[in-house]
Amino acid sequence: MKNKKFIMKKWIIVMLFLWISISSIIGQESFNSFYFKEPQPVDNKSSKKFPKKIQGSYFKHNDSIVQIIIEPESIYTTFAIVMPISNKEVQKSHNFYTKDSLFYGIKENEGIPYKELNDTTYAFLIQKDLLFKIDSINVLKKFGDDYFINERKSNGYYSTTRIHKNDTLLEIYEIDPSAKDFPIKALKYFSSEKIDDINTLIAFPTNEDFKNFIDLNGFVDTTKYHL
Repeated sequence: MKNKKFIMKKWIIVMLFLWISISSIIGQESFNSFYFKEPQPVDNKSSKKFPKKIQGSYFKHNDSIVQIIIEPESIYTTFAIVMPISNKEVQKSHNFYTKDSLFYGIKENEGIPYKELNDTTYAFLIQKDLLFKIDSINVLKKFGDDYFINERKSNGYYSTTRIHKNDTLLEIYEIDPSAKDFPIKALKYFSSEKIDDINTLIAFPTNEDFKNFIDLNGFVDTTKYHL
């Protein structure tokens, strides 16, 4: 009986020490970088594809030249570079011409969308960039109604982004450790280290702690898109 009481006291002391240490870390240093040790949520299985219900092309709110495209295994962002060319310049050049509702002469052997307005042709050069691709190290997981993309960085830790769809609205939530009231204590288990001379928090939460982190607006930096 005495041994059990001794062990209990020992664990209470250890947990108190950890809590004091964590509070001390948070109080003494500011952190501008944050990663998870493993793909989140840690206890949920990974998914091989994005479900059909969230696949599609979405336009960024208040900036319709920017799109996010969700395919079965990848997410891309696209944006249009608008190139105004006077109609006189189009007529003088042997390189510029239109065919099948596309404008040629800017991108080699490929037509691009365009629009004529008054005496100017506006050509739209579409830039496409890979944002995320599911593979053996970059992991997609589902938690409740949300999807979490876990991108493994060169330091071996994971940057996690939350995706939520509601009817025609797609919301992309990211983590900002410098945000006011950042709920790091909700995660309970984490360490700190310097990565590239930047104070960095590394979290390894349980599923319950991860849910608390979500509920307390740990994913606070939001970008909205619509169909």
